[in-house]
Amino acid sequence: MENKQRPVIAETRELVQKYHVLEKAQIYAYFALDGRDHFVGKAFKALEKERQVFIHPELEVVAASEEAIAAKDLGTMKAVWVLVDVMKKKQVEEHFPASKEEYPVRIVFYGEGEIFDILYISEAEVTVVNNLFSRKKIDSCGHIIVVENPDYISAIHIADVIGYCVVKEGGEVEYYQYSQGGSEE
Repeated sequence: MENKQRPVIAETRELVQKYHVLEKAQIYAYFALDGRDHFVGKAFKALEKERQVFIHPELEVVAASEEAIAAKDLGTMKAVWVLVDVMKKKQVEEHFPASKEEYPVRIVFYGEGEIFDILYISEAEVTVVNNLFSRKKIDSCGHIIVVENPDYISAIHIADVIGYCVVKEGGEVEYYQYSQGGSEE
């Protein structure tokens, strides 16, 4: 048991350090992908005892520090839900948070010889993001775009989009494809 627990502790620490703030449910879902979710509760306890993570009791989030919670990025948290959902369907070899310079990209991942990124675009950011992407092209990278609601998908003009999605309460991901006639579920 101890031998199987240790990697979950290390991977939980790494996930929280990578993404700074995650919902507890996201970490459970991540480890449920390979059946190790029953080790997560003990991992939380061990890491909190060692002061390597901070667990906010009311918000149900795990953070790299108490200060990280105040600076949490909801777009990145939604993008993590999408990453976990993609991992259910596709082999993901590596994933990491995008740098601030890559805005609005939140997560970059690769697997099966392909590179993808997950963007978060709020309705208020559509014009800015369209202008950004009209000037820069990311070669051979498929984009998954997280939106708050599908009503403004048609206003987003970015090349190489493989899908749009909305993250619902509890982490359920609902996908959409946009065609000239409008969005389709």
